[in-house]
Amino acid sequence: MNSTPAILGRIAFLCMLALTAGAALADGASASNEQQVLVLDEAAELLRMQPDRLAALAAAEQVPARNIGGEWRFSRAALLEWLKGDRHAATFPPPSDTGGVDVKASPAMPRAQLRAVTGAGALAGESPERIAQAATPRAAEVGEKPAAKTAEEIALRDQGTLLKKGATTLELGLAYARSERQNFPALRTEETAYAASFTARRGIGDNLQLTARLPGVYRRNTLQIATGPSIVQEDKITDQYVGDLSASLLGVGMREGVGRPTIVWSLDSVLPTGPGDKGLGAGVILAKSYDPLVLFAGLSYMHGFAIEPSDTRRQLASQSVRMSLGYTYALNDSIALNSLFVGEHRSDEAPRGGALRPARERYLLQLGMTWMLGRGLFVEPAVAIGVGGAAPDVIFSLNFPYTF
Repeated sequence: MNSTPAILGRIAFLCMLALTAGAALADGASASNEQQVLVLDEAAELLRMQPDRLAALAAAEQVPARNIGGEWRFSRAALLEWLKGDRHAATFPPPSDTGGVDVKASPAMPRAQLRAVTGAGALAGESPERIAQAATPRAAEVGEKPAAKTAEEIALRDQGTLLKKGATTLELGLAYARSERQNFPALRTEETAYAASFTARRGIGDNLQLTARLPGVYRRNTLQIATGPSIVQEDKITDQYVGDLSASLLGVGMREGVGRPTIVWSLDSVLPTGPGDKGLGAGVILAKSYDPLVLFAGLSYMHGFAIEPSDTRRQLASQSVRMSLGYTYALNDSIALNSLFVGEHRSDEAPRGGALRPARERYLLQLGMTWMLGRGLFVEPAVAIGVGGAAPDVIFSLNFPYTF
């Protein structure tokens, strides 16, 4: 009988302990589910202030923020530390090797080490400009204003990130493509192509960009026909030419915010500088970031005014609709992985001479990487495979964009 109160007490204690642990786990789960990297509207909502006011503070480097392709990004943890006041913000985030040293009370500490301790670029007693000049070169972190384009921004060019006014990107592209078709047991065709392209992009406004691209192609076609037992006739045709110029005007229709993506529109044209294609079209691209992942999707239409289906140099159809889906995953500021799927539906006229119409649908899957070699200079290896056919095409490409 005397043991009953003790048993009840132990049961009550265990229940209280279980409730406490459950509450702690719930708090931890809710904290882990919070978005750690915020866009402007989300950060303004967190701080309970107007987005325009927060953008002005970020531009003046009064709050920890980072500008990526003209859009502000904020670290939730850095903003919460900033709210505590300068004494707390100056020591965020505390690295493991500080030994509990108060940064503000230790002016004799080397400035490079102080920079590593503060992380947010706001050190009491020193201006952000002087700290940046004294710091050793390293990759920018969330909470700092970047000094150069990141791999993610370059990977997203024309897919949601446009150049600022006055900025220029020059790009050299090299590609090798091969396709094989065996239409009948006695007929086989092979095509090998080497291509080089030059692309120029210019920011003519903070939300307006002009892009132009001119390709050059060297192509070799091989036709093999079996005319008898152990007898194969082979014909080779080589061709080289400069392609038609494509030009696009791109603009930002809406910036990314809470519950809405970035919207980029484009006016596209093909000018007959080479084989003779001429066309006009338009498109729209939607991009949404879930740091470090950016998803994008696009839809475009092109009408061909001057086409020739019987000429293999000519690429335009009388009408074509293209859709694209892809993502970019930033491993860090220097390396980003990307994937792109493109589908196109074409409405072609019948070629002259009674030949068959070209394929109505084309699909392509591309996997690639963007790697920063130096300030403003990047390299992008990629492989693309045609899908949906019995003998898929394969394209290996290497692009070198340079932004200044």
